[in-house]
Amino acid sequence: MESRLIDKIVLSNGLCLESLDISQPSAEDRRFVSLKAKMKVPLSTKYFADTTDAEKIISILRKEYGNFIKYPYTQKIFCA
Repeated sequence: MESRLIDKIVLSNGLCLESLDISQPSAEDRRFVSLKAKMKVPLSTKYFADTTDAEKIISILRKEYGNFIKYPYTQKIFCA
């Protein structure tokens, strides 16, 4: 699937939000219009402030994902 970067926005919290156009033709003059937003969120104990096992959770997540968790969101619309 081919994608085209629409915009890259640095949010006030320092995180970077990327929006991509991942639309593709379906049949004849029809298309799937698709947008994808993605962000790399750093693993930090501040996101687990209400949890007594924050360090343990972070350790498990870092073993699985590294220092960042990639958060994707996709919205698809069929256009006739």
